[in-house]
Amino acid sequence: MYVDGSIRKYLKDLAAKMPAPGGGSSAALSGAMAAALMSMVLNFTIGNKKYKSFEDVASKLLIRSEELRAIFIEFFMKDIKSYEAVADAYKLPKDTEEHKKGRKEIMQNALKHALSVPLDICKYSVEAMRFCPELAKNANKNLICDVEVPVRLLEAAFYSAKINVVMNQKEIEDIKFNEIASRELNVLEEGLLTYKGISETEINKIIGK
Repeated sequence: MYVDGSIRKYLKDLAAKMPAPGGGSSAALSGAMAAALMSMVLNFTIGNKKYKSFEDVASKLLIRSEELRAIFIEFFMKDIKSYEAVADAYKLPKDTEEHKKGRKEIMQNALKHALSVPLDICKYSVEAMRFCPELAKNANKNLICDVEVPVRLLEAAFYSAKINVVMNQKEIEDIKFNEIASRELNVLEEGLLTYKGISETEINKIIGK
C-alpha cells in the first residue's frame, strides 16, 4: 500500500504506535533512494559526448541500478509484512503447554524470516556500493554530489538493516542459524567499507578535499 501511496502516509504510520513500518523498511527505502540517484547520474552521463568512452559501461550499470531500485522496493514491503507476522505470533495463546509449544515454533520461524529481510538489504547495499567508485571516477562530474549521497544512503541502509539483524538474533534460539548470519554480516561489512573508502577517495579527487 505504501509503494503506490504518499510519502506523507508512510511517514505518519512510521511515527505511529504500530509494529510496522519501522527501521527495516526505512533501511530499504534508503537503498531505493540511493539506487534511484545512481540511475540519475548515469542518465546524465549517457549521451554526453564528454563521457562517450564510458557510455557502454554506463548503460549496463543503469540496467542494474534500476534492478536494484526494484529490489529495495520489494524489501521495503517484505520487511513490513515480516514484522507484522512477528507481531501476530506474539498474540498467539500460551495458556496450555501445547499452545506454548506451537506459539514458540511459529515465533521462531517468523523471527528467522524477519531477520532474512534486513540481511538481504545489507547484501544489496554492498552490491550497490560496489558501483559507486565507478560512478565517482567515470560518470558525469557535474553530479559528483549525487554520487556522494548514494554512498551515504547505502551506508545508512546497511547499518540500519544490520541492527535489525542483530536484534532479531537475540530472540532466535538456533545458534547455528545465528552464527551463519553473523559471519555473512561480517564479510558484507568488510566489503561495504572497502567500496565506501574507494568511492570517497575518488570523490575527494574531484571536489578537491
